[in-house]
Amino acid sequence: LLANHPRSPLADDARYFKARTLASHDGRAADAGAYRAALNAYELVRERHPDAPTAPGALRGIGQMHERRAEQLDETDKQKKHHEKALDTYREFLDEYPDHEAYPSVLRAVGRLQQDVLFDLDAAAKTLREVADRYPKTQAARRAQYDLGRLHVMRGDLTEARLAFSRLAEQSGGSGALAQRARYQRALLHFYQGEFDAASTLLGSLAKNTDADVSNDGIDLGVLLAERATSRDTTGRALTLFAEARLKHRRRQQAETLALLNALLANHPRSPLADDARYFKARTLASHDGRAADAASAYAQVALTHPKSPLADRSLYRAARLQETTLDAPQDALESYQRLLKDYPGSLHAADARNRIRALQRKTAEEMTEATGPAS
Repeated sequence: LLANHPRSPLADDARYFKARTLASHDGRAADAGAYRAALNAYELVRERHPDAPTAPGALRGIGQMHERRAEQLDETDKQKKHHEKALDTYREFLDEYPDHEAYPSVLRAVGRLQQDVLFDLDAAAKTLREVADRYPKTQAARRAQYDLGRLHVMRGDLTEARLAFSRLAEQSGGSGALAQRARYQRALLHFYQGEFDAASTLLGSLAKNTDADVSNDGIDLGVLLAERATSRDTTGRALTLFAEARLKHRRRQQAETLALLNALLANHPRSPLADDARYFKARTLASHDGRAADAASAYAQVALTHPKSPLADRSLYRAARLQETTLDAPQDALESYQRLLKDYPGSLHAADARNRIRALQRKTAEEMTEATGPAS
């Protein structure tokens, strides 16, 4: 249509639909290309059809594409760049289209980024409260209420968080994806406070048809709670330390998180939670500025110490990603990817590991050719 009828009145709709189709593309191997193609398509709608009905959606789509790209990247500086572009784009939308039906959703997106990326909790609370108060009957308002519940957790106010999630579940009639997420968050609150039986009960009430993220998170938490029954630590102290560490990490208190994890590993070295503790320690180090090398080493240690752990292949993959991107150590990354394929050929990360190996080998060959010059 666009090739044969570039001036058709339907051209703006065609370009917008093309962008949305590209934006919905799945699969990590093609993510970067799909992101660029979708971003270009959205920008073309804005450039060529600035007054079309699809222009606001295209502007919002540009912001969403920058957010998605940030989520796919491992390098902090590049993530920051895309998050900043997403925020700028959303704010431009709010200025240009104050009466648009998507205004509440875009305003909530700003609040969520203020909360989860900028960690400006005061600004986030103000923005999210505006969404909840001004647009109470919208889905954006309900999602903002969910975000406000998470914000209470980040501030350490677990009582207010529990109330917020309980109200949200009741308002949603106890069903639906948001209600299930709220119920999972309540289970987490019980977990953080050492109320493990209550956490298990709430997890058992999660609907089987809940969304994949909540289902997977619920399974992971359920496994942790089940391991308590097989632990030699009859007091449950190891799980209590791990729960406290999880809460400290959520509140961005990295030093306290590491101290609790180190205490768990020192006092309960044979606990079934040891692999979880080591993996979470690596994850905490990765969130520290300047600790990427320590994080990569800690991830690799999980696979060395717990080769049969379900976290082993994931740990090797995370180590390789840090080595390839943040640490700029391609040879180390190549060895980690190869070890992942050798030791865990059935890993969910195997396909991406193969792609990264090919990319690294190709890059190394190109650099060698440039260094030695073309063959005569």
